[in-house]
Amino acid sequence: MPYGRYDAIVGVLRVFAQMGNYALIDRMANALTYRAVESALYDGLRLINTLIRQAEEITVGGKTVKAIDYAKREDERKFRRLVLAKEEEGIRYVEVPSKLPDEREIQMFLNEVRKGIKGLRAAREIAMRALALETGR
Repeated sequence: MPYGRYDAIVGVLRVFAQMGNYALIDRMANALTYRAVESALYDGLRLINTLIRQAEEITVGGKTVKAIDYAKREDERKFRRLVLAKEEEGIRYVEVPSKLPDEREIQMFLNEVRKGIKGLRAAREIAMRALALETGR
């Protein structure tokens, strides 16, 4: 699904929003330096790669999906934590992103961030777009 500029980066950040893990989104949105954005982005990419390697295949709605995290309605505590995740047939799940950012997209994004205040605003915009897509705001 296209999100606009830097689709794959937004897609990765959406995974964290779906899981209720806002730390990386907050770090990027509130960054005051290029290095802070770069560090948050690379931390997120390392973490998403680890999560993808640990993902499990589950069957939901008659189709098999690769899920980073999931919960059944009976597991109320975990089910509530995944409030922004997709839900079908009493299962909430966070699907593996369809696309990870390639080196070109990462470098374009970081080059934009290097532009000072204007670039930091771009980083904030990307982080907030990921969150807005999940919360509907």
